[in-house]
Amino acid sequence: MDSYKLISSFMILISFYVGHALRCACKEDLRTCTSIYNLKADFKTARQICVENGGKILKPSSETIDSLLFNKTGHFWIGTEGDCLSSSGNSRGDSVNRDRKDVACSSTCMLVSTNRNFTERSCKEQADGFLCDGIQWENCWEDKPTEVQILNKNDCLLGPCEHMCKKVPGGHMCSCLSKFRPSRKNPERCEYYCDSDTCPFLSMHECPDGFIKDVTQCADLDECASNHNNCEQKCRNTVGSYKCSCYDGFMLVNKSKCVPLIHPTSFASMFVTPSVNYTLSHAGFTTPAEYIGLTLFILLAISALAGLLYYLRKSKSELLLKDNDAPDNITAQEVQLQL
Repeated sequence: MDSYKLISSFMILISFYVGHALRCACKEDLRTCTSIYNLKADFKTARQICVENGGKILKPSSETIDSLLFNKTGHFWIGTEGDCLSSSGNSRGDSVNRDRKDVACSSTCMLVSTNRNFTERSCKEQADGFLCDGIQWENCWEDKPTEVQILNKNDCLLGPCEHMCKKVPGGHMCSCLSKFRPSRKNPERCEYYCDSDTCPFLSMHECPDGFIKDVTQCADLDECASNHNNCEQKCRNTVGSYKCSCYDGFMLVNKSKCVPLIHPTSFASMFVTPSVNYTLSHAGFTTPAEYIGLTLFILLAISALAGLLYYLRKSKSELLLKDNDAPDNITAQEVQLQL
């Protein structure tokens, strides 16, 4: 009996953490959201997942950190690659003296844990998760969050949430009962949700989003086969939804678009100052310096071409003028001889 209770407790604990793998915190207008992922990953992987969801790693100065870390434990990637906890600044390439050892900022990344405790680790290490910024509620919803924070001053006593409500720093957090999830249209409301290929009707023969009515039940809609998707290249059907992916040489952006990966030539690299290694996980020209370098290279090329065209046209004009002058000289000489 004791072993059965132990197994049951373990399963409940596992299901709790799996169900709370993603939490989103959104402004009241739902235009911008931040999210926290309980997903072990190195900094490079974390940054790529944020980009694929249309955002980027959250800045350490963000006001939503306290809300995202509410009742969370662990260390989460934050900031940009090369951030240091040095009072002299966080610029890439600086070093900070810690424990009498000089550590290059470019080899470390920043982590945040409960109570805004910031630490540093090698960017290649696995953290407990990461924080993303600039995510739209639509993308948060597709990742199936079970908790959504609305960043406003409404108190839970006002009943803003349809099912369950908790007060959190900066706002309130809504969550839903089993078989429900935050609504796509309004995250404070809850909608019927199914996590298998088939599920029973809820009421009045209603089916969850991504499902169609069968004779006796709801069946998963294959969005890829029915062309109910926005994937630019490849599509993979999932329960109640779908996932986009790209061919080799492209990177997924905003969950549906595919951006070509650019590898600059040695000549072009003279005008570009790269900030990261160009690998299959990075799209080309991702920083302002790289865009400026590419723009200067194009302008120089255009200027050189214009100068060449001007020189060729001038040379051709002089040649034509010389040819036109020769017969006139001969004619004058002939006139003098005739005289």
